[in-house]
Amino acid sequence: MTRVHHLAVWIAALFGMVVGILWYSPFLFESQWMTLSGMTAERLEKVENMGLGLIYGLALVLIIVQAYLLAWFLIKTQSKGFFTALPVALGLWFLVSCVMAGGMIWEGMSVVLLGINSGCYLAQIIVMTAILCLPLFRK
Repeated sequence: MTRVHHLAVWIAALFGMVVGILWYSPFLFESQWMTLSGMTAERLEKVENMGLGLIYGLALVLIIVQAYLLAWFLIKTQSKGFFTALPVALGLWFLVSCVMAGGMIWEGMSVVLLGINSGCYLAQIIVMTAILCLPLFRK
């Protein structure tokens, strides 16, 4: 892996989006997340009124950036496969989780909510790392 494989990044980002959508769906953590974050049906409706296309579009742009940065880190650390890339990915996730925890302290966020949000990033980064490390996408 010496150069970024753009198709792999886009596929990883799309799968990352799917993980996020499932994570915050009624099948997994939607009700806990809504309760702990103070999200109400009325607030959610206001957010949705901004336009779901815009919201999902921005989320997609952000996760594409994350996937490119992850790919870049994996290249720079000369990660050869999933098991050598995983510590790099987990280190990045840990960094993000520490930043989130700092915000949690000041915002009075529930530790469980931090776990839900941070857990989503963990699942996303593991899935994206696995995709980026597929032999099919190595250059």
